[in-house]
Amino acid sequence: GFRRKNLPAEDHLKQFVDPLGFTKDDVVFPVSMRLGADICARAPCQSFWWQPGNVTDAIYDKFIEEYPYLKRDWLPLADEFGATHIVVDKDAAKRIAWKYDFSSEEIIAENPRYVAYKVASAS
Repeated sequence: GFRRKNLPAEDHLKQFVDPLGFTKDDVVFPVSMRLGADICARAPCQSFWWQPGNVTDAIYDKFIEEYPYLKRDWLPLADEFGATHIVVDKDAAKRIAWKYDFSSEEIIAENPRYVAYKVASAS
């Protein structure tokens, strides 16, 4: 039989995201940006991601702290784009020398790989 070899038997991100019930009105602030595209492939929400060759200086200055991570001061971006949730890939978060401060946000789901927050300013 014909099988795709590169698809994992278990989709850990899908298992994490499905119970969160994202809708087309939800906007996810991802850590890192790669996770944004991965979540949008699994849920009907919106997120931030980049297209190679599309990162101009203006885009970089506005959105990106350190490629592929969005601004460390994340709240202005979250406010401007109506972010409703934050989803963090814990391994990706460990690869940067600095830390995002999401301490004001409510953790709504967590497992060994990921943590999700509801953005307090989103109503």
